[in-house]
Amino acid sequence: MRTYKFILNYLLSGLLISSCTTNNDSLKDLTRYPKDTTISTEDGSPKDSLAFYYPNKFIGDTTLNQDTLDDFYQNWFSSSMYAFKEPILYNYYLGHDIYRFLWLRSFDRPIVIVLNRDKNNVWLNAKILDRKPRFMDQIVLKELPIKGKELKVELVTDSVIKGDRKAEIVFRIRLNLTMKEWNKVDILIKAADFWTIPSTKEAIGLDGSQRIIEAHTKEDYRFVQRWVPKDKFRQIGEYLIDLSGLKEEIY
Repeated sequence: MRTYKFILNYLLSGLLISSCTTNNDSLKDLTRYPKDTTISTEDGSPKDSLAFYYPNKFIGDTTLNQDTLDDFYQNWFSSSMYAFKEPILYNYYLGHDIYRFLWLRSFDRPIVIVLNRDKNNVWLNAKILDRKPRFMDQIVLKELPIKGKELKVELVTDSVIKGDRKAEIVFRIRLNLTMKEWNKVDILIKAADFWTIPSTKEAIGLDGSQRIIEAHTKEDYRFVQRWVPKDKFRQIGEYLIDLSGLKEEIY
C-alpha cells in the first residue's frame, strides 16, 4: 500500500511540474511577442497602411528603458517601412532571426538593410525607395502681394496635400553571407549595449539621418533609434552598409 501511495504521489507530482513548466513556457512566449491580430498577420503583414511598425511598449520588459516613439516618429518611420513592403517584426516571431536597419537621411532616399539568419543560412536584403513617403498632410504656402509692401507668405488652408505612404522600390539586392558576418553584427550589438540602452532619443535636425535598428530573435525583440549617432551604436549601421555593398553618402 505504501509503495502504491508513493507511486501515485510521484506521478501526480510529475504531472503538476509538467503542467507548471508548460504554463511558464507559454507565459514566456507571450512576453516575447504580443501576437495581436489587429496589428499584423502571422507573417508580419500589417493590417492596414497606417499600422505602426514599432511597439508602444515592450511586453515583459522590467527595465527602466520602456520608452517608446510618439506618433510623429511612428508615422515617419512606419511610412517608409510600409512603402518598403517590410513585415512588422515586434508582433509575431517570423521563424528566423533578423537584424533590420532603417536609414532615413535628410537629403537622400530611404534605405532599409535586413540581415537574416535561419540556422546556419545567412542572407542580406537591401532596398531603396524612389522618394520619401509623405507621411502627414502638408498645407500649401502661397505668396500674396500686399499693396505698398513686400510679398507676404500666407498659409492657404483650403489647399492641402494629403499625406500618404506611397513610394516605389527602385533598387533591391539579395546577398548570401556567412555566419562570420552574422557573428560580427552580434559582437557590435553587444558592444553597443543594444539590449539595455534607452530605445529612443528624440532628436532631429535639418542635416543628418535617423538610424533605427531592430533585433528580432526567438528570445526577444527590441528597437533602438538615434539621430546621427557617434557612439558604438553607429558602428552597427556602418557595418551593415558595408555588407550591402551600397555606395551611398554616409552622414
